Amino acid sequence: MKIREVQDRPVSLWSFLQRLKNQKGSFLIFRDFPPETRNLIWIQFLATFSGSLAGVFVNIFLWRQAFDFTPLVVFNFFHILFLVVVYIFSAYLFQKRSSAFGIRMGLLFSVLFYFSLLLLREKAIFWVIPLGCLKGVASGFYWSGLNLLQYVFTHDENRDYYFGTVGVWVTLAGMAGPVIGGGIIVLGEIFVPNQFLGYYLLFFITSVIFSITAYFSFRLKRLYLTKFSPETIFSSIKINRPWRLVLGQQFLTGLYDVSLGVLIGIFTYLILANNEFLVGTFQTAMGIIAAIGSFGAARAITEKKRISLAFLGALAIVFSSVLLGFWPTVLVLVFTGLIINSFSPLLQVTLGTLYFRAIDADSRSWQEKYDYMITRDTALGLGRLLSYLILFFLFEKFTQLTVARGWIVVAGAIPFLIWLLVWQMKRGINENPRGSV
Repeated sequence: MKIREVQDRPVSLWSFLQRLKNQKGSFLIFRDFPPETRNLIWIQFLATFSGSLAGVFVNIFLWRQAFDFTPLVVFNFFHILFLVVVYIFSAYLFQKRSSAFGIRMGLLFSVLFYFSLLLLREKAIFWVIPLGCLKGVASGFYWSGLNLLQYVFTHDENRDYYFGTVGVWVTLAGMAGPVIGGGIIVLGEIFVPNQFLGYYLLFFITSVIFSITAYFSFRLKRLYLTKFSPETIFSSIKINRPWRLVLGQQFLTGLYDVSLGVLIGIFTYLILANNEFLVGTFQTAMGIIAAIGSFGAARAITEKKRISLAFLGALAIVFSSVLLGFWPTVLVLVFTGLIINSFSPLLQVTLGTLYFRAIDADSRSWQEKYDYMITRDTALGLGRLLSYLILFFLFEKFTQLTVARGWIVVAGAIPFLIWLLVWQMKRGINENPRGSV
């Protein structure tokens, strides 16, 4: 599928502001992209804002009902499990229904998830398994459709620019949501003597925004898979060495990313005096730093610097996790937040580009390469499921806060292993130039 070539120069803060000025206030400052790509970026922006508005507070809401990490682990385990199941099912679904349909279903199931929280209220803690399944179905549909469209709408020359641009917009959405969400919770509890009223109001608003986002999915171009065969999964792993390294990167990413995020979210709540507005303000402040980090990553990453900059991003995550695990104080929380959000985009942008580049090493058409996306998300999901199984066992056997602190330290060191696999891909240039970094 041919699309208008996007300029491959990196995004800079100055050029971004200049485009905003030239458009006289218009938000179509990513006009370098074709219309279908711009619409996809809008959907990601709105979906990220909706998710960030209540995302971290869903875990805090469930944790506050029992002050126990175990139900939280169970909820997130079933979330990931059904995400993987739906992702695999999407390979067959997208032969009859478009990938845009998948995104739309994901958004509508997200509405149902937050509406269910609103209905269950204080009883939600007893329904963590169905709630986790519901969220998993929503995530599975959304991400399967989104990842397919992102691959089709981009190409090797513009992916750093695309992911840098998306990273900026998604970060802006992600940084606005938490402080607004935290403010809604605190204001709700101030005016009405109910400790969870603010949460209920937040869940209602989030479901409405997800409903609005679903509207944009009707404007997406309809793309269908021509065929899918499970046998191609094993053949692609066998013949495509860069892809095997990508799967290793994704599995290791799954071992640390979501579980670490859940635990750090609860620790942030505890460190910041059990105040949701402070949590939201902190998340928003870190989002501003992450936006700057995404600008910098898109501008700094070149082929020659890719490996060294990815190492810097991995090192920042490792260093910050160790500090926070051993010294969970306000000062350390702020310092590590600054470090991670400033430098982790250097690793994340690289991983996103390498993911699609490894797929490009296969000469088949895009309709026949969906098995790559399935194996990628399966590897990612297996890593996440394993992390939650380990945490479930440890929380049942040992003191929960001690386990949580230890997991932040141990899991936070995994990005260094991910970087080693990135470095291995660089070494493979001479062996397989087309599929290498």
